[in-house]
Amino acid sequence: VATVETLFAARGLAPLFRFTPLADPAVEALLRGRGWREEDPSVGMVADFDAVPAAPASGVRLSRRLEPDWIDGAMAAYGMGARGAASLARMLPNIAPAHVYATVEEGGVALGWGLAVVERGHVGLYDLVIAEAARGRGFGGRMIGALLGWAGAQGARRACLQVRETNAGARALYRRLGFRDAYRYTQLRGPTG
Repeated sequence: VATVETLFAARGLAPLFRFTPLADPAVEALLRGRGWREEDPSVGMVADFDAVPAAPASGVRLSRRLEPDWIDGAMAAYGMGARGAASLARMLPNIAPAHVYATVEEGGVALGWGLAVVERGHVGLYDLVIAEAARGRGFGGRMIGALLGWAGAQGARRACLQVRETNAGARALYRRLGFRDAYRYTQLRGPTG
């Protein structure tokens, strides 16, 4: 831990450790004892396809190509801007399993973004976000319906995602779509030095 702290501090960065229930609790206790703080706790949720109600998928465009507009739109909706966009632009092209990018549109305007990755009968849903002004209007359900429809055609039978613990609206939507809580996911951020 001291080595990680030193390496990150030399670059002006705060180290980050992520924990699921599978992690050794002693490591988390050690980090907390060194002043590391929890941030952005999330909940891992899962759904079996036979428990997911059919959802309309109208107004959702699926693409196997990563387009700059998708990255820029998703990061703007997340409030992460250019730095987040640059990070995604480096990371997402490296996804090897079958995957698809979703864009929710209304009247030619992009309002939502999401990513589905299928592997070994499972689909992971990532970067699910609806523009703030469009939330609560059914776009999230449509996007997830389209992504799950695509994933089912690829052989997926179970879906998983992570959502911020404090995002009550998204968690309620996911529950309506048949998802259930599976585990709590936390991260501890260390000092910047």
